Formats: sequence, structure tokens, C-alpha cells
Amino acid sequence: MGGVRYPGQHKPLISPVLFERVQEVLHDRNRAGVRERTHDHYLKGLLYCGECGRRLSLTLAKGKYLYLYCLGQKNSLRHLTGCTQPYLMADQAEKLVESLYRRVQLPSEVVARLEQELEAEIVERQSTAADLRVGLTKRLAALADERQKLLRAYYAAAVPLELLKREQDRIGQAEEQARRQLSAAEADLEGWQQILGLAIKLAGSCHDAYLKGGPKVRRRFNEAVLKAVYIRDGQANAEFTDLFEALFSGQGLNKAAMVPPTGFEPVLPP
Repeated sequence: MGGVRYPGQHKPLISPVLFERVQEVLHDRNRAGVRERTHDHYLKGLLYCGECGRRLSLTLAKGKYLYLYCLGQKNSLRHLTGCTQPYLMADQAEKLVESLYRRVQLPSEVVARLEQELEAEIVERQSTAADLRVGLTKRLAALADERQKLLRAYYAAAVPLELLKREQDRIGQAEEQARRQLSAAEADLEGWQQILGLAIKLAGSCHDAYLKGGPKVRRRFNEAVLKAVYIRDGQANAEFTDLFEALFSGQGLNKAAMVPPTGFEPVLPP
């Protein structure tokens, strides 16, 4: 009212952290290189030629045979690579990716060790987060007290209107920053724990779960686990997302813990 802010009682409809997470999920759904066209497939945008590095594209032959070919062979004269990669039936590519998941699936003893490491890491991080929450809560209480004192000074005509507005803006910005930090401190630990827990579970059952999943589930698995799959001479080799690269390569939880959780939400079949 009149440019002066008075303390409100309503709660925000959505936290800044939740808003950012929603934006990340929406962004991740628009995966680069994956565009819906006539010949859709859950491996689309994921497969690359192991000989020249160009993307493998889908095409339909005789109206019923879906197969892949290297864009280095027929993607305009300017982009030809001289690649000799033979055409590959889509179902053959599916089998190669299935075998890839079988090769990287973690043994049960490794999964158990990672879960123990995760429990220990959670205890340590909970202690750190608790200290941070206490400090931020005190900061918000101090800012609220400062706001009330400022209003009392204004009502007593000890503070002019323009100074009141400037000080309220400053306090409001400080409160918003503290709330963001507090919200992040509470949400990040929970999100980090959930993501790493799911990642460890998935790394230990990825082959079985992948085989049970339909096309939509398999696509989400691939988006969470794989950056790219390179196919050559009937073999598939993968480039994993950072989190799963740490788990599958044996770098362990310490390396995986440094990977920021951004939109990972795999579907685990029953």
C-alpha cells in the first residue's frame, strides 16, 4: 500500500527450488537430437556410428523393415565421411543395447557396498545441513525483527517514507536469499539421497529392469544412463552420463556424490 510493504501471512504456492526442478525436467525432456518424426523409436538420437562418429538414422524399407544407417553415407555430399558401416536392422540394435546393459550391471556385492557408503554419507551431510538450517533460521528471525523495528520507527515518525521503502527492499532481498538457501538446504539433501539411491538400485538391476520395460520406459532408462552408444562390427560401446560413469567405472560414491542431481527420474518396473 503506497509502496510500503506490510508482513503477509500467506505461504508461497511453489518454492523456488521446486520451480527450478520443474524447469530442469521440462528441459531434459527436450533432449538434443531427439525429434519426433514418422519413424519413432526409443533408441532414436542415442546411436552413433563407431567408425566415423556420425549419428545413425532410422528409415523404413518396403513399408515394414525398420533399420539404421550412418548419416556419413547419405547426409548430403557436404557431410559424407566415406563410412563403410553396413546398414543395421533396428531389432539388432535393440539386442546390442540390451547386451550392453547386461555387461555393465553391477554385482550384488558392489551394490551393497555402495548402499553402505551412501548411508554413511547421508549421516555426515545431515549434520552439515542441520547446522546450515539453524544459521539461516536465525538469520530470518533477525531480519523479521529488523523489519518490525523499522515499521515502529516509521510509525513514530523517526524514519522518513523513502528511507523506509529502501530499507524494506534491502530486508526483502536478504529474506528472499535466506529462504532460497534454506529451501535448497532442505530439498537438496533429500533430492541427492533419492537420486543416488535410485541410481545405485538401477545400476544393480539395469539389465533385468530394461528387459521388462516397454518402449517408453526404455527411452527414459537410456536418457538417464546413456549419453551415446557407438556401434561397430556388431558391437556396442557406451558413453554414460556422469553419474553412471562414476558408478559403472568403479570410481564409487565419492565421485558420484559430486555429480549434481538434475532431473534424473528413472522408472523402475515392478
